[in-house]
Amino acid sequence: MNGNINLNILPRLTSISWNKALIEKFPFMKIDEDNVSTYADFIYSGWWSSFGLKLCEELNNKLIELGKKENYKYNDFKIIEIKEKYGMLRIYAYHCPTEITEIIHKYEEISAKTCIYCGRPAAPVKTMYELPICNECIENAGKN
Repeated sequence: MNGNINLNILPRLTSISWNKALIEKFPFMKIDEDNVSTYADFIYSGWWSSFGLKLCEELNNKLIELGKKENYKYNDFKIIEIKEKYGMLRIYAYHCPTEITEIIHKYEEISAKTCIYCGRPAAPVKTMYELPICNECIENAGKN
């Protein structure tokens, strides 16, 4: 394993080694068979730094738990898309038992109150559409 890669920090442009480390720990985050791209590339950096790794860990732990006590295989769960929609993180997936759907919805709700840039608490700001951006990031954007 790539032991010196910090998965808590989403690099501006993810590297192949970062993506491989993420996929090694959370196989469901893999987009392609070459292990070059992950769904983390579609999560704002503020969201990732605030709760991205926690989201992956909760999904991973629940998938392992379901595999032990039910007729459910870890690899049955497939993410098909991750994006921002209406100012919230959206995760679309196949084969989602209720427990997995509840985790996804929990983090979708958290995302609506988390700054997309820095991960601090935020309220939706109307630009062309609503995005949660904290006051400090708005002030900093005005200075540039």
